[in-house]
Amino acid sequence: MTIEPSGESFKLTLNKITRPLEHYHYDQFQVPADPLDPFQKSKVVFFTGMDGDIASLSMPLQPDVKDIVFTRLPDRQLTQRSFIEGFTGEYEIAGAPQPLKVSLRGENSLILSFPGQPDYKLNAKRGTTFQVGDLAGVTMEFKRDAQGKVSEAVLNQLGTVLVLKRKQTP
Repeated sequence: MTIEPSGESFKLTLNKITRPLEHYHYDQFQVPADPLDPFQKSKVVFFTGMDGDIASLSMPLQPDVKDIVFTRLPDRQLTQRSFIEGFTGEYEIAGAPQPLKVSLRGENSLILSFPGQPDYKLNAKRGTTFQVGDLAGVTMEFKRDAQGKVSEAVLNQLGTVLVLKRKQTP
């Protein structure tokens, strides 16, 4: 299922079927009334995660079955090797003797390593932000400089922010 902006509202696309959505109540939207449309008045409810982003939505698709829950997928570019390769490298923590290392494993997985700690897979979210392993509320966002090169990473641990400078490679 895809939800996209459409003018002042949104449109829903499910298996090549596209319908407009109008606001109904708080985080609920519905397909407008149309007696010829089997989706008429179907409601879509958005659910927000702890980070404030939309994490999922639910929608009834069959009367005798519970609402179907759709989990939000990460931005497609964050699963493309050509895009995420630019995030690999070493990132220095002020005052720490060893840098953090971000490396590529397999075709499209970024791994965060720090000496003495287990490796953490960086799970794609949005933009250039990844969730660190299964650690709720811990994210890493990569930042680019004016030339478009990744120059730092911001590690956010439940609101505590740490800026990591990328080590320059010769």
